Amino acid sequence: MHKWGDPATISNLLLATEEDVVAGGGVGVDRPHGSPAPTPTPAPAPTPAPPLLVVMADVLWMPDQHPALLKDLGVLFSSAPGGPSSASAIVASGLHTGRYVIDAFMRSARASGFCVQKLGEVRVGQAGVQAQDDGAFSLFEPGSEAEDVSEERRRLEETSPSERKRWVLVYTLTLANHCK
Repeated sequence: MHKWGDPATISNLLLATEEDVVAGGGVGVDRPHGSPAPTPTPAPAPTPAPPLLVVMADVLWMPDQHPALLKDLGVLFSSAPGGPSSASAIVASGLHTGRYVIDAFMRSARASGFCVQKLGEVRVGQAGVQAQDDGAFSLFEPGSEAEDVSEERRRLEETSPSERKRWVLVYTLTLANHCK
């Protein structure tokens, strides 16, 4: 409890520096005359903004909407709370959409300033994801644009709607100047 009429308290108030006031350290606190103000506690470090992750599933089937989708993604990525380098999208598209439609979107994405990385192709069955020895889920080198799909499977996809329904293609998108 301060004694406002006490000479030591008055002296401390008169000796308070601007630093004491700004840092909140020691104004009105009884301390020996001429002693330094206590070291202020540093402010906690700001919490970093979370990354932006957009999950897109089965949204590529309307090619006339690709430009609008890419424009919106660009705006979203550019205004991400953690900055553009913290933004990415995972794109999953069923092959029933058609490989040519998916490829067209990925070409447009690259041309629009996105880095496109294919994660793989997943064969889905009644029991969910099935591991296959034939590369049903395969990883591609970052930056690779190659479609590692056999001609035999391509022909099967073209002739068999039921085969196309068994596959999901998975990609990531980031802004091209922030490729990981």
